[in-house]
Amino acid sequence: MPAHVWIVGGLDATYRKGPQLDDACQLRVWCGEAAEAGDAAERIPRLEATWWEDQPLEQRQTPPWPLALACQRARVPTAALLRFVAEGDNRRDAFELAGVAASVLGLQRERDATAAVVSSGAPQRGQLQLRAPASWATLFGTPMFFPL
Repeated sequence: MPAHVWIVGGLDATYRKGPQLDDACQLRVWCGEAAEAGDAAERIPRLEATWWEDQPLEQRQTPPWPLALACQRARVPTAALLRFVAEGDNRRDAFELAGVAASVLGLQRERDATAAVVSSGAPQRGQLQLRAPASWATLFGTPMFFPL
Protein backbone atom coordinates (compact mmCIF):
# COMPACT_ATOMS: atom_id res chain seq x y z
CA MET A 1 0.00 0.00 0.00
CA PRO A 2 1.36 3.47 -0.82
CA ALA A 3 2.52 5.51 2.15
CA HIS A 4 -0.18 7.80 3.54
CA VAL A 5 2.34 9.75 5.61
CA TRP A 6 5.77 10.84 4.41
CA ILE A 7 8.27 11.99 7.01
CA VAL A 8 11.10 14.17 5.71
CA GLY A 9 14.08 14.47 8.00
CA GLY A 10 17.72 14.05 8.82
CA LEU A 11 19.86 11.27 10.23
CA ASP A 12 23.02 11.99 12.20
CA ALA A 13 25.88 11.28 9.80
CA THR A 14 28.12 10.14 12.64
CA TYR A 15 25.99 6.99 12.96
CA ARG A 16 26.58 5.80 9.38
CA LYS A 17 27.78 2.22 9.09
CA GLY A 18 29.52 0.05 6.49
CA PRO A 19 28.22 0.77 2.99
CA GLN A 20 26.67 4.05 4.14
CA LEU A 21 30.19 5.41 4.60
CA ASP A 22 31.20 4.53 1.04
CA ASP A 23 27.99 5.56 -0.71
CA ALA A 24 28.08 8.98 -2.36
CA CYS A 25 24.28 9.20 -2.02
CA GLN A 26 23.41 10.53 1.42
CA LEU A 27 19.67 10.01 0.89
CA ARG A 28 17.78 7.01 2.25
CA VAL A 29 14.17 5.84 2.19
CA TRP A 30 12.59 3.95 5.06
CA CYS A 31 9.23 2.22 4.76
CA GLY A 32 7.23 1.14 7.76
CA GLU A 33 5.17 -2.01 7.92
CA ALA A 34 2.77 -2.38 4.98
CA ALA A 35 4.03 0.81 3.28
CA GLU A 36 5.52 1.21 -0.18
CA ALA A 37 7.60 4.18 -1.24
CA GLY A 38 6.33 4.20 -4.82
CA ASP A 39 8.06 4.41 -8.18
CA ALA A 40 9.44 7.94 -7.75
CA ALA A 41 11.53 6.83 -4.76
CA GLU A 42 12.84 3.62 -6.33
CA ARG A 43 16.24 5.11 -7.20
CA ILE A 44 16.89 6.22 -3.63
CA PRO A 45 18.65 3.56 -1.52
CA ARG A 46 16.67 1.95 1.28
CA LEU A 47 17.83 2.48 4.84
CA GLU A 48 19.95 -0.58 5.46
CA ALA A 49 18.94 -3.24 7.98
CA THR A 50 22.23 -2.62 9.80
CA TRP A 51 20.81 0.73 10.94
CA TRP A 52 18.63 -1.13 13.46
CA GLU A 53 21.28 -3.50 14.85
CA ASP A 54 22.19 -1.41 17.89
CA GLN A 55 18.71 -0.05 18.61
CA PRO A 56 15.33 -1.09 17.19
CA LEU A 57 12.69 1.44 16.16
CA GLU A 58 10.82 1.06 19.46
CA GLN A 59 13.86 2.27 21.42
CA ARG A 60 14.84 5.26 19.29
CA GLN A 61 14.06 8.61 20.91
CA THR A 62 15.42 11.13 18.38
CA PRO A 63 13.44 12.46 15.43
CA PRO A 64 12.08 11.17 13.11
CA TRP A 65 11.65 7.82 14.84
CA PRO A 66 9.06 8.59 17.57
CA LEU A 67 6.69 9.93 14.90
CA ALA A 68 7.39 6.94 12.64
CA LEU A 69 6.69 4.55 15.52
CA ALA A 70 3.44 6.34 16.43
CA CYS A 71 2.24 6.08 12.82
CA GLN A 72 3.21 2.42 12.67
CA ARG A 73 1.37 1.65 15.92
CA ALA A 74 -1.70 3.44 14.53
CA ARG A 75 -1.38 1.24 11.41
CA VAL A 76 -0.91 4.25 9.15
CA PRO A 77 1.27 3.32 6.14
CA THR A 78 4.32 5.52 6.63
CA ALA A 79 7.54 6.14 4.75
CA ALA A 80 10.43 8.49 5.40
CA LEU A 81 12.77 10.35 3.07
CA LEU A 82 15.95 10.88 5.05
CA ARG A 83 19.35 12.47 4.54
CA PHE A 84 22.54 11.91 6.51
CA VAL A 85 23.71 15.28 7.83
CA ALA A 86 26.43 16.56 10.14
CA GLU A 87 26.65 19.56 12.44
CA GLY A 88 27.05 22.90 10.73
CA ASP A 89 25.42 24.79 7.91
CA ASN A 90 22.95 22.33 6.38
CA ARG A 91 21.01 24.76 4.22
CA ARG A 92 22.17 23.14 0.98
CA ASP A 93 21.22 19.72 2.39
CA ALA A 94 17.77 21.06 3.31
CA PHE A 95 17.18 22.39 -0.19
CA GLU A 96 18.32 19.12 -1.74
CA LEU A 97 16.02 17.12 0.53
CA ALA A 98 13.07 19.43 -0.17
CA GLY A 99 13.63 19.15 -3.93
CA VAL A 100 13.79 15.36 -3.81
CA ALA A 101 10.71 15.25 -1.56
CA ALA A 102 8.81 17.38 -4.08
CA SER A 103 9.80 14.95 -6.81
CA VAL A 104 8.87 11.83 -4.79
CA LEU A 105 5.48 13.36 -3.95
CA GLY A 106 4.85 14.28 -7.59
CA LEU A 107 4.98 18.04 -7.02
CA GLN A 108 7.65 18.53 -9.69
CA ARG A 109 9.38 16.53 -12.38
CA GLU A 110 12.20 14.33 -11.13
CA ARG A 111 14.83 15.92 -13.36
CA ASP A 112 14.01 19.32 -11.81
CA ALA A 113 14.45 18.10 -8.22
CA THR A 114 18.11 18.99 -7.86
CA ALA A 115 17.64 22.21 -9.81
CA ALA A 116 14.99 23.32 -7.32
CA VAL A 117 17.62 24.98 -5.19
CA VAL A 118 16.63 28.51 -6.14
CA SER A 119 17.04 31.36 -3.70
CA SER A 120 15.28 34.08 -5.66
CA GLY A 121 13.74 34.94 -8.99
CA ALA A 122 10.97 33.25 -10.90
CA PRO A 123 10.94 29.47 -10.99
CA GLN A 124 11.61 27.77 -14.29
CA ARG A 125 8.71 26.07 -16.04
CA GLY A 126 7.58 23.05 -13.98
CA GLN A 127 9.99 23.84 -11.18
CA LEU A 128 9.15 24.76 -7.62
CA GLN A 129 10.88 27.74 -6.10
CA LEU A 130 12.39 27.02 -2.71
CA ARG A 131 13.46 29.81 -0.37
CA ALA A 132 15.12 29.74 3.01
CA PRO A 133 12.86 31.13 5.73
CA ALA A 134 13.87 34.49 7.17
CA SER A 135 14.62 32.82 10.51
CA TRP A 136 17.62 31.08 8.90
CA ALA A 137 19.40 34.45 8.58
CA THR A 138 20.43 34.14 12.23
CA LEU A 139 20.71 30.36 12.29
CA PHE A 140 24.30 30.47 13.51
CA GLY A 141 23.90 33.50 15.75
CA THR A 142 23.31 37.19 15.21
CA PRO A 143 25.77 38.73 12.76
CA MET A 144 28.11 41.04 14.58
CA PHE A 145 29.23 44.34 13.13
CA PHE A 146 32.20 46.12 14.62
CA PRO A 147 32.64 49.83 13.96
CA LEU A 148 36.02 50.72 12.51
